[in-house]
Amino acid sequence: MLRNRSTVIFAFVLAIALAILVAGTAAQAQVSGSGTASSPMVYDLPVQGPPTTNVLVQGTGFDPLTAVDVYFDSTKLASTTTDRNGAFGNGVVTATGPTFTRLQVPANAQPGQHTITAQERIGQRSAQKSFLVQTDWLQFRFDAQHSGFNLYENTLNPSNVQNLVQDWQYPLPAQVWGNPVVANGVTYFTTGYPDFTLYAVDTTTGALLWKSASGQAGGTSPTVVNGIVYIGAQKPNVGLSAFNAATGELMWQYVSASVPTEPIVAEGVAYIGSDTAMVALNSSTGKPLWSYETGAAVQAPALANGKLYFQSIYFIYPSTYVNTLYAVDATSHQLLWQQQWTLAWALIPPPVVGGGVVYFDGAAFDANTGTLLWGGPSGDDTISAMANGVVYNTIQYGQSVQAMDAVTGTTLWASQSGGQLEGTPAVANGVVYFESDDGYAYAVSAATGAPLWKYNVSSHGPASPVVADGIVYFPSHAGSGGLWAFHLPSQPSEHSSLQQH
Repeated sequence: MLRNRSTVIFAFVLAIALAILVAGTAAQAQVSGSGTASSPMVYDLPVQGPPTTNVLVQGTGFDPLTAVDVYFDSTKLASTTTDRNGAFGNGVVTATGPTFTRLQVPANAQPGQHTITAQERIGQRSAQKSFLVQTDWLQFRFDAQHSGFNLYENTLNPSNVQNLVQDWQYPLPAQVWGNPVVANGVTYFTTGYPDFTLYAVDTTTGALLWKSASGQAGGTSPTVVNGIVYIGAQKPNVGLSAFNAATGELMWQYVSASVPTEPIVAEGVAYIGSDTAMVALNSSTGKPLWSYETGAAVQAPALANGKLYFQSIYFIYPSTYVNTLYAVDATSHQLLWQQQWTLAWALIPPPVVGGGVVYFDGAAFDANTGTLLWGGPSGDDTISAMANGVVYNTIQYGQSVQAMDAVTGTTLWASQSGGQLEGTPAVANGVVYFESDDGYAYAVSAATGAPLWKYNVSSHGPASPVVADGIVYFPSHAGSGGLWAFHLPSQPSEHSSLQQH
């Protein structure tokens, strides 16, 4: 009787253990996304991003306590050991510690789909996961600091940019304003008077995906964050709008009599300048959070290290402009410092922030204190980009791009164009791109200013190019010039002819 009882108890315990094991296996298979515990799986977080993205790789269904090598395409970047259940990552801890496996996407990884592979070093089990490399340009002048520098671009460079060929052109009923942005295979751009429309086109073909209703948006550069396109309208009583980036559905609109600037969106807050104040909105709802009143028109802000940098312009009749540069805490909206000067004209370029310095119209200020470091406001509407310790300036109505040492302000070189420059330069992988009112788009060496390439895009006015995923976009600010896209001839394309939409 006792023996039978022991047998029953043993069978009962064994059944419970098997049930726990099955449940654990099912849960593990669910975490891996699909398959069973006997089918190797690998998954990564995130699944897309620019070169140098840090990726956490995890796997299940491998042999227990075995060495696994992790490859990006054919290059081995990491190694790990599975636990007794044949898993690695996902918080698994072995006797030697956590088995998280981290790798960094190579800096030279070209835009497009790549493969992350986990392969047993001795056994036969392996699994793969795709990773999409993108070097997108998501907002006005690339980032919240207004650097104008795509540090991830790795396709175009000084040795091949002279081979650029036209990919497609999108003619428009009005001028393109600001710079276009590129996100997840879509190019977004806006038009000004009289169209005031936001367009979304396929980056590969230039085909229209969707556009907003005429007059509903447009006039500033868009910003794309978490699947939402934020766009200000250079038109009273429209304000800032938020659209679904995939469908074009209007999600919310902050209606204001003031004409907003290019928005910056960070940590759930959208910041815009208006006719009288710097305004912070909830980026999910458009509800106002706070405003910093200046009593004068506020230009586009820059954001760095929790501080907003922007300027306001106040006109004193008959011919005096008071230009004030502000630094405000982005959370408490308390004034940190300000610099003010009076000129016979209004300064309109937004500031550029980098390395603890604010660059504005030919001057450099300490970002924490506002102390002038070198130069002085020139009154020439100097528009800047910054990359690798060099400030690249275009002088409004001047005919050259100037490169200056970011620390000393020393001029390094100047590159002439055939006409006046009014837009923002773009810098990527050793090349500076800009447009001139002689109608041409230019590419010059970032190191020397030597000319590398030019093309007639019928540009006139303050147009600003962008570079993303091996493609250069030049917006035309002249009539129906529209948006032009250029790439290397080795890139696949069947859309080199003009496309009318």
